[in-house]
Amino acid sequence: MKKLFYLLSLLMVFGMFLMVSCSKDDDNTDDDGGSGDLPKKIRITEHNDFQALDSTYHAFAYNDRKLLYKEVFRDKNKVAFIVLKHEYDTKDHPVRTLEYQDEAMSIAASNTSYTLDASGLVVKAVNDRSGNITTIEYSYNSGLLAEAKITYSGASTGYPEQRKFYWNNDNVAKIEYLVDSTGNGFTLVRYEEMEYDAKKNPYYDIKLPSMDPVWMSKNNITKIKEYDPAGVFQHQTTFQYTKYKNDFPEAGYYDYGFKQGVYEYKYKEI
Repeated sequence: MKKLFYLLSLLMVFGMFLMVSCSKDDDNTDDDGGSGDLPKKIRITEHNDFQALDSTYHAFAYNDRKLLYKEVFRDKNKVAFIVLKHEYDTKDHPVRTLEYQDEAMSIAASNTSYTLDASGLVVKAVNDRSGNITTIEYSYNSGLLAEAKITYSGASTGYPEQRKFYWNNDNVAKIEYLVDSTGNGFTLVRYEEMEYDAKKNPYYDIKLPSMDPVWMSKNNITKIKEYDPAGVFQHQTTFQYTKYKNDFPEAGYYDYGFKQGVYEYKYKEI
């Protein structure tokens, strides 16, 4: 009888272990979304900017590869005034962005094409707005954006610009803004220094070319301090995040000095 009892006990333990193991396998299948799919991730779906006089609604849509393929900007009446459609290659690298003026995407406003290096980083973005061209050339240091040069042609004329980026780990700590107004080289016109919290930036995983530290940095900006070329302080912008969801900001407040407002973020798992 003792041997039978021990055998039954062993079978029960083995059965429980098998059930737990199968449960874990099922969970992994659900998370992965099936063979060949990426794991589920928390993605931002809407970022609302509620100002005293106006509001802007920025909506995000993702394709079956969980890549941002459409952005819609709406006014306070929820009417779309800019729609961006992003296209990718088979390796999920961005190749083109189309801008439209309505949500039906019937009125094309501009076309931006991207040139990639061997690792898939965007080294050139050319925006064509009815023959008015803005070209941005990017260079990197260990995969982080180090410099961007901006030139204009057609009616989009302006002096050539240059921006230099300095990083603290995965956050942009400083940006220098330079202009070549004489054709004799770039001169510094101003610079900004940034501070961050320790929470997750909802834009960080959106791998599209950008010169905006809000999109590029791993954490959320809490302060932007602006200085003139001589290092004299000019202006400070502050951001406060009042509510979080899974370590992502869910609500916040900003103060530009001349404008204040409230942010609201919405997410979903995809």
